[in-house]
Amino acid sequence: MKAIEKTPTGIKGFDEILFGGLPEGWTVLLSGSSGTGKTIFSVEYLYRGITEFNEPGVFVACEESSDKIKRAVAGFGWDLEALEKEGKLIFIDAAARWITDIGDVSTEYGLGYLLNEIEDAIKSIGAKRVVVDPTSTLLLQFQKAVAVRRGLYKIAGVLESRGCTSIVTVEKPEALGMTTWRDVEDFVLDGVIILYSRAENGKRIREVEVTKMRGEYFLEGRHPFKATSEGLRAFPVPKHEPYAIPGRERVSLGSKTVDGLINGGVLKGDTTLVAGSTGTGKTLLCMQFIKNGVENNEKGLIISFEEYPSVLRRNARNIGFDLEKAEKDGLVRIVHSSTIDMIPGEFLLQVRDELDEFKASRVVIDSISSYYSVFSGHTAFKDNAITLLGLFKSRGITSILTSEMPELFGSFKITNTGTSFIVDNIITLRYAELDAELAKAISVIKMRGSDHEKGIMRFEITGKGIEVGEKFEGEGIMSGMPKKSKIAAEVEGFLD
Repeated sequence: MKAIEKTPTGIKGFDEILFGGLPEGWTVLLSGSSGTGKTIFSVEYLYRGITEFNEPGVFVACEESSDKIKRAVAGFGWDLEALEKEGKLIFIDAAARWITDIGDVSTEYGLGYLLNEIEDAIKSIGAKRVVVDPTSTLLLQFQKAVAVRRGLYKIAGVLESRGCTSIVTVEKPEALGMTTWRDVEDFVLDGVIILYSRAENGKRIREVEVTKMRGEYFLEGRHPFKATSEGLRAFPVPKHEPYAIPGRERVSLGSKTVDGLINGGVLKGDTTLVAGSTGTGKTLLCMQFIKNGVENNEKGLIISFEEYPSVLRRNARNIGFDLEKAEKDGLVRIVHSSTIDMIPGEFLLQVRDELDEFKASRVVIDSISSYYSVFSGHTAFKDNAITLLGLFKSRGITSILTSEMPELFGSFKITNTGTSFIVDNIITLRYAELDAELAKAISVIKMRGSDHEKGIMRFEITGKGIEVGEKFEGEGIMSGMPKKSKIAAEVEGFLD
């Protein structure tokens, strides 16, 4: 059996959700509440079809006038009037019509009359794409589901008989006070796309979901999307990819003394969480990790939510690492992302594209705590983080995530994000008050698949980076207020 050809919508990211586009010749329902972007989506579908695929289109405006629609989308740079003059686009204004009879073809109050007008427009310009927006306005006065279903069936029949790939829009049932649209979607039309919009943490969150595409594969679930200066953009959540086969090769963190705590380095492809209080050297250890990669001709990607690239370059110089040169040599790339208006799905795609294009062997994310602030809850973050780390593991990339521990002393949590259970290794950097001075303590909390140093070690920040010293003696190191063991205190007293 011949595979169904696809009609690309031309909307960035959305065709990836559909694995190429809408099935050619099908009629698809686009549903959403007021303000979710149905009209913009529909207009862009026609505009991209005309300008990018040379497929003329017909827009049936059932609620707003064609002039108002043209003004509404002018900000995207879409000159619809020019397309009309070129004979590539026809608007049919049906907003003032009140359809009272499904079968009538003799008056403008009959659905059949309007369908004949649509059919004539399709034939006159050889249209391949049609939009009816919104169909619910045409059929609103029909109370029985069977009448609504019959009306939609007639509309779809005319469009499909002309070989058009079409979108018909409806308001969500809650907005109309109706309960029949779901039955219509399931039994009459070939596909269903739903647009969502909601306020969350002071932001407007938009999502798109394909719930039905008869006989065709598509990416399930809700995917973020937004309006840009050039039109709509969808961000399909990357699908899970098989992990690379784990090996036993060790990867240095860039400090021989730190590597000494973990049997010579982390395992290749592992993700290591470096958690610590402010100023303990988390970012510095990341720079040592990337520097070591450069020295071994391995590419490194730095994703920073906090430090600007100029600050990272300056701080790298303090340990003898010419980060700017490494960038020019094509061995390091820095991505600085603001979390203020970030869409997590957009970020995932950005990371995936960077990995595929740059081919990094090492990745740093500084910090995962800042990234967590983008999400409305722990579950959403966890799902996203698993997908993010999956991008690294499927490519055999060794990565470091940093996490802020707000507590300087006393009891602490390794993270407030719940990241610790999905990473392979955990290293903490802490302060300890000792003899009225602040000492720094490093410890390996977890190392999956490998033995590691169990003690709590002193460390210093030097011109070479983090250097690990001797093990702390006594107890209470993790509380930040260590106490010397009885034997150590007696020896010290004797020496005095």
